[in-house]
Amino acid sequence: MSQSVQALKQFLETHDRFAAHNGITIEDADYDYGKVSLRFEDHVKNSLDMLHGGAMFTLADMAFGLASNFGREDGTMISTNATISYMKSAKSGPITAEARLANGGRHLATYEVKIYDGQGTYLACALISGYRLDTKLDLPEEEGK
Repeated sequence: MSQSVQALKQFLETHDRFAAHNGITIEDADYDYGKVSLRFEDHVKNSLDMLHGGAMFTLADMAFGLASNFGREDGTMISTNATISYMKSAKSGPITAEARLANGGRHLATYEVKIYDGQGTYLACALISGYRLDTKLDLPEEEGK
């Protein structure tokens, strides 16, 4: 994990209270790419003892935010629309979500987010669109910069 990804991970652990509360961890990030994970524990299960759809949606949104903002100097992207298709239930953890740019321009972009369980089973696919604000998110800089 690069120093800048590690710095972002530490920053979000202390500043993104929602992600920390839900146990979401940054695994990797690059320009237009983000990977996050979630432990498959009781607090993310629904009444059927399955992974809650809202937990997968939250994980997808976090991966989108990471992919669309990491390493960017041209403003902060916020989500404007999201659709998700659930295909299978999780068998084991961790649950991971990987977001990649599908199509983008100066202000508008769409990212595809794929969600997998610990066995590599493809659980869900999300398409998340966003709008890039002119305001830059104040994230920690890489050491030496």
